[in-house]
Amino acid sequence: MMDTKHLTETDVHDLFIAHYAKLVHYAAKFVSQEQAKDLVQDVFLQLLKKCGTLTIAGKLEHYVYKAIKNKYLDYVKSQNVHGKYVDQILRLNLDELSYYDPSNHQSLLLNEDEAALFQALESLPDKCREILISKFIYGKKTIQISEEFNISPRTVETHVYKGMKQLKLALRNVSMLFNFLL
Repeated sequence: MMDTKHLTETDVHDLFIAHYAKLVHYAAKFVSQEQAKDLVQDVFLQLLKKCGTLTIAGKLEHYVYKAIKNKYLDYVKSQNVHGKYVDQILRLNLDELSYYDPSNHQSLLLNEDEAALFQALESLPDKCREILISKFIYGKKTIQISEEFNISPRTVETHVYKGMKQLKLALRNVSMLFNFLL
């Protein structure tokens, strides 16, 4: 049968004087030196609060070592929970920021609009598509395009007119087209 004893302030004081350095060294195996001091201090404060009500079976030293270990485990759990909450909050804040960021919506819409535009461009005849790409994507002048394709400037303008007309019909969103091209 083990010895049982009610904890007194004198027991806690004596244990603190005799074993504080060893207990901090033990706790420092798990956490930094400063955190180890805080951890040991917390354990002693809990012991002082329980004086008169706590009955310890066995040696008080063993109880304190176990209490330090348990306090460390509680600390790790709280850090994990805290870390998870911080990660979730950061993720939520980033999601919120990106949701309310007008440039993000604009870039998402622009990507969808670009895809629709390029799909409509693909439906054009080859020469017409190449002329429109040269004019609006590469910013070439009518005269440059006519020299490149060996056609008259008037033919380039005709291709541009017909291509724009077909794109307008294909996209059914003239404002998006002009916003993209201008």
